[in-house]
Amino acid sequence: MRNINDMYLFAAIANAGSFTAAANQLEMPKSTLSRRLSSLEGTLGVRLIERSTRSLHLTEAGKIYLNYCERIKAEAELADTAVARLLDVPQGLLRISAPLDIGQCLLSPVMGEFLRRYPKVMLDCVYSNRRVDLIDEGFDLAVRVGRLEDSSLVARRLGNTATMLYASEAYLAKRG
Repeated sequence: MRNINDMYLFAAIANAGSFTAAANQLEMPKSTLSRRLSSLEGTLGVRLIERSTRSLHLTEAGKIYLNYCERIKAEAELADTAVARLLDVPQGLLRISAPLDIGQCLLSPVMGEFLRRYPKVMLDCVYSNRRVDLIDEGFDLAVRVGRLEDSSLVARRLGNTATMLYASEAYLAKRG
């Protein structure tokens, strides 16, 4: 299997018209470019560029190969752009797990505003006192009280809470 980076370097050499110009554009030594081109030609079993001391000329195979290399480069740039867009605007399914009381009291009231702010996000909120396995059960986020058991997960402290006991006056009168 050929190295896609070598395909990119071949295209840079072909488009620049010389090893020197390509090396300057890519900020890498001419010797590295020459070695990588030779490796690519060896993998393909064909010369892509006829070299002389004064000029470079694409072979017929080089012309055909350059067309495909440029298409691959364009597709790679489109893939980069598509992923970058995901970072610009949150979108997709967000699965959240939280204990029932935290989900109802703290999360549910802010979900409407969250969805207005990020309309391309779909929420799947599971409020249960059962501790889910985030990885195995496909959750993106869990809100929990207490220490993090799995140290491979990333945790952020959201706040502190105090444990309080409540009882009715009748209970306290009877039990003390």
